[in-house]
Amino acid sequence: MAVVNTEQPAVQESGKPIVVCVDDDLSSLRAIARVLAPRCMVLVANNGLQALEHIKNYPDVACVLADLRMPGLPGAQLLARVAELRPLCRRAVVTGHPESEDLIKAINDGHLHYVITKPWKLSDLLQVVEQLVHTYRLERDNARLMNELRLANQHLRDHEHVLVAQLESRGREISAATEQLAQMGVQLDALTLRDGLTGLYTHRAFQERLREECALVGAAVVGGDTVAADRVVVSVTALGDVERHRMDGRLDAAGPGVAEILPQPVDADGDMVGL
Repeated sequence: MAVVNTEQPAVQESGKPIVVCVDDDLSSLRAIARVLAPRCMVLVANNGLQALEHIKNYPDVACVLADLRMPGLPGAQLLARVAELRPLCRRAVVTGHPESEDLIKAINDGHLHYVITKPWKLSDLLQVVEQLVHTYRLERDNARLMNELRLANQHLRDHEHVLVAQLESRGREISAATEQLAQMGVQLDALTLRDGLTGLYTHRAFQERLREECALVGAAVVGGDTVAADRVVVSVTALGDVERHRMDGRLDAAGPGVAEILPQPVDADGDMVGL
């Protein structure tokens, strides 16, 4: 029989649920323990305080069967303490007084799940205990899964915060690099327009200015402003002369012409200022 002596520590039998039986009537206590022993690990106690010690020592107690009327700590108070210590533990009263006010109060307070009346039948007792154990296991496994789910969600939230921080940091790095590249592009454009040694405008500068002047000629011709078109043609011709001087290697001669032509802005009528 898997009935444990209350004065010695117990070793849980593998796979068997733990059931605490408490009754000050030793004959009734032994009878319940004898019936449950093949299927459960039974911890017996003849008063409420001994039963509480079992509850404290064994966190996996599946259910408690308690007599309602006992000296010291009555069954209703015992089950209320059990509900505080082990909320998942299923609690039942074995009593010959189903109309007791203490029993009704315990039911209303939610401290017990089932009432077994004396004299009990063997099949009824086994069925009730099996149902209590099954419910306990379901609630225990559900609580475990819920805890695992909370931990997994917390882990995902922490990982999400890390990823967001990394993305924001990377975004700032990319923005800084983009701005730096833009500044370098401006500097490179400036370098391609003037020679680094002489400070003179390069061939690219002439090509850019030539495209602008040609565009002005086209606009003037379309608009019928032949005077402005002629002025632009003169400017284009001058640019060509300067470019030929530069290509011939006469930079000293080309320099003044460049200085005269390139800085000249164009007014709203398409006329070059200074011409």
